[in-house]
Amino acid sequence: MSLGTAAASGASLMLTVAVVTLSRRKFQEKGGRWLKLLSGVVMLGLGILLIVRPEWLTRGVLTPP
Repeated sequence: MSLGTAAASGASLMLTVAVVTLSRRKFQEKGGRWLKLLSGVVMLGLGILLIVRPEWLTRGVLTPP
């Protein structure tokens, strides 16, 4: 298994665990606001990364050029 495949498998597993965990839990208003803030920060970070270092998103950070 290559490093890229392992990273993709790990990311898929983390996403699955997060979705299952969040779907079983009922959020209060405050928790929902924090989740929206966190998702906004992630989106902003990905947008900045897309502008500054798009190659990191296409080939990965840890793979050699």
